[in-house]
Amino acid sequence: MGTTARGAFRNRLLGIALRTARRDAHFGIRELARRVGVNPALVSNWELGQRTPKRDDVAGILGALGVTGEEKRRILHLARLTGPGLILPGNLSNRDHLAALRDCEILATKIHVWHPLQIPDLLQIPDYTLAALAAQGIDTEGGRELVALRTESGNIIHGPGATPVTAFIGAAALTNVVGTPEIMRRQLDMLIVPAAGTIVRVVPDDIGEHPGRSGPFTLYTTPPRPSPTSPTATPEPSCPTTTASTATSSTGSTTSP
Repeated sequence: MGTTARGAFRNRLLGIALRTARRDAHFGIRELARRVGVNPALVSNWELGQRTPKRDDVAGILGALGVTGEEKRRILHLARLTGPGLILPGNLSNRDHLAALRDCEILATKIHVWHPLQIPDLLQIPDYTLAALAAQGIDTEGGRELVALRTESGNIIHGPGATPVTAFIGAAALTNVVGTPEIMRRQLDMLIVPAAGTIVRVVPDDIGEHPGRSGPFTLYTTPPRPSPTSPTATPEPSCPTTTASTATSSTGSTTSP
């Protein structure tokens, strides 16, 4: 039976999470395959989202890599997902969504982001993010936890190994006050002098109807990498496509709110 669109989406998310966990543990594919007793090509297929690992296989991999706690729970949850559960909320208040974005950001060689009404989350200062979360009804303690996760993720755009980011921002985002005027001033100052490798483009409100008006998204571009059994390059696992509230499958790239 062929893999359904939802199944393919789940496989990509799970593959990205497994590859990130393996890399964080400094394991090669062959070493991990030896530890869990499978062929290296099968591990590669799991990471690329081309095959579906059993939950016991996923648990064995996480045990070999020493993954514990919340990260283990998240990845095992991905391994259990079926049917409608494959649609993940795409907002800053969802920890699983943030973790999936982190995996995509780590793999990305470049990122394009669009938001019609707010500063994109990758470019937000912590106080702006906290104010945006408060407007969604998130309490201060929960907001600070999410801000810490988002700030850690946003570190990919800073430093010598920064990932190139092109941000398209609706003009309304510059005048839509989030938090206080002082927070907005500091947020806009950051946009005036962005991190090296970051390009900010402001999209006028009066250019007519366009697809971007339907909501924000982020496009992650991931590189090819060698297969463990062949020198021929094979695609990195693609991140999923998400809109402001749902996620569906995509080929070769990722979008997220």
